[in-house]
Amino acid sequence: MKAQSVHILTLLVDNEFGVLTRITGQIRREGWNIKSLAVAETTDEAISRLTLALECFDAKLKDVIQRLSRLDCVRSVTAYKPEEHLCRELLLARVSVLRESVEELINKYEARVISSEGDSFVIELTAERSKVDNFLLELQKFGSVQAARTGAITLER
Repeated sequence: MKAQSVHILTLLVDNEFGVLTRITGQIRREGWNIKSLAVAETTDEAISRLTLALECFDAKLKDVIQRLSRLDCVRSVTAYKPEEHLCRELLLARVSVLRESVEELINKYEARVISSEGDSFVIELTAERSKVDNFLLELQKFGSVQAARTGAITLER
């Protein structure tokens, strides 16, 4: 049996109570798995942009889009296409090492230090998922890392 793939979908939805519950309920009923979810209001406060990284079989993607589109709270569903969309994640990572020891890594990934207190500091990185993954792997070689990620967000080019 073929493995499931992660597909990134952007939904424009009504910004009202219960919308997220209806969408995640549909996903749960269908047996799909959410890898990440990011949601926020757009410039129109009546509409929110919801970005899902959804694990499902490639052959089911069209069906997934159709089922989500049928929900009355969903205004549109767009599948991420690298040639048409930008996709980024935000990472915040707290490390407790000498800053000088990871300065080269920070520069290599074009990350930036946004807070420094005592013997630890917080690094911010905005990049494609693979770059965030690689940065975290390299950063963990220096010791303990606390990390928080947004998950994927997308926008048309």
